[in-house]
Amino acid sequence: MESSLREFKRVIGDLKAKAKLVDDLVNQVIEAMIDNDLNIDEQTIVLIDEAISAFTQALNGA
Repeated sequence: MESSLREFKRVIGDLKAKAKLVDDLVNQVIEAMIDNDLNIDEQTIVLIDEAISAFTQALNGA
């Protein structure tokens, strides 16, 4: 039971770290768009959107 709790806490900590990483990425993209300094193609934007969606689904399923 104690090892399960430790593993659960480890997984939660890992997910929180990943969520922070995604949040930081989103904030940087938003800031770049506001500054009109975002010079990436549409395919890259689609990939970023898909990655964020997949990560959100993984968080919701955890």
